Amino acid sequence: MFVVFLTHPHVRAVDVASIDRRCAERQTTSVKRVDSLVTAFRNSRLHFNTMAAIDADMRQTPRRREPKAAGPSYHRVLLTILK
Repeated sequence: MFVVFLTHPHVRAVDVASIDRRCAERQTTSVKRVDSLVTAFRNSRLHFNTMAAIDADMRQTPRRREPKAAGPSYHRVLLTILK
């Protein structure tokens, strides 16, 4: 009998990247697996491109906001309407 388990891909990713703390042996195996995933990601092109995009974005000069036009405060407007 063939059973298909339909799960969301994120559920599988969390399961693969989680640490099993039920016993010391399982924890050691889980930590090694997660460390290898982290190392693989840090050496990937995706990580490099993401870090480059963040760096480029941080180097851009911040845009200046246009100053708001001076006018009456909200409280003054509300009081004027209520009068």
